[in-house]
Amino acid sequence: MTQWALLFATLFLATPAFAEPPAPKPAVARILTSAEFAQTLAAHKGAVVVVHFWATWCQPCLGELPLLAKLAEKYKPEGVVFLPYSLDDPTPQQAAHVARILRAKVRDAAFSPILSLEPSPRFLSRWLPDWAGDIPAFFVFDPAQNLRGAHIGNIHSEEFHALVKAGRADYSSGSP
Repeated sequence: MTQWALLFATLFLATPAFAEPPAPKPAVARILTSAEFAQTLAAHKGAVVVVHFWATWCQPCLGELPLLAKLAEKYKPEGVVFLPYSLDDPTPQQAAHVARILRAKVRDAAFSPILSLEPSPRFLSRWLPDWAGDIPAFFVFDPAQNLRGAHIGNIHSEEFHALVKAGRADYSSGSP
């Protein structure tokens, strides 16, 4: 009997009684307003930023999500910021759907918020004047937040690297 008491006491004392539980993963994708999009982009001034637009109804978009998560992690130590935005409807139901897709594809429901294009998608023309809205779409901005390149359609590692390179080009020499 004393052996069981000793074992129980050892296990009980070795387990932190007040350990904080891990932070819960979000259940739904965040819905971002156009103003929050502008603030997020501005917050990354000084870095090369790759903006990606996708949606759950776009099969090519879904297929490349795992690769994009890996590329985002690969380039993060180099100071490259990857900002993916879903163009799904900005509703609570769709936010839950996007979160399920993200958990399945990249194991992170917070990987990409939904961008609300309300009141009008025209606000994006400030940064992307020639974009017709096709997805998947990638846009790279240099550290001064000048648009330096775009890629419409599926992307591969080499093309992603070329976008990052375009975001770095001419900036270091001081050219606009």
